[in-house]
Amino acid sequence: MPSRSLFIRGYQMPVCARCFAIYIAFIGALIGAYHYRNEIFNAFENENAVLAIRNRALVISLVIPMAIDGLTQGWGMRLSNNFLRMATGGLFGIATSIAFVFSATFVYRKIGGELDG
Repeated sequence: MPSRSLFIRGYQMPVCARCFAIYIAFIGALIGAYHYRNEIFNAFENENAVLAIRNRALVISLVIPMAIDGLTQGWGMRLSNNFLRMATGGLFGIATSIAFVFSATFVYRKIGGELDG
């Protein structure tokens, strides 16, 4: 759908603006999260309960804007625009990268691996 896509030099991208932002933010945040993987895992593992709750709340709070945008648009309550789609998609991409790093680290440690650094 052209109204939901980005155009670069006159060419329509093959994905919508929200998906594009999710992909870019996920990759960028994944690179950043990799460097802090021990801190992320330790917080989610509940070694520090306050930090674990704060990080879970952060992931949830980054997902909520996209849910609100998508649902209110889907229900016909309002129209979204590409800027809002990219902003909410970017937040979602960051949240999923944090959750991915936690999950991958958790599985790696459970099978007996140790994280360096």
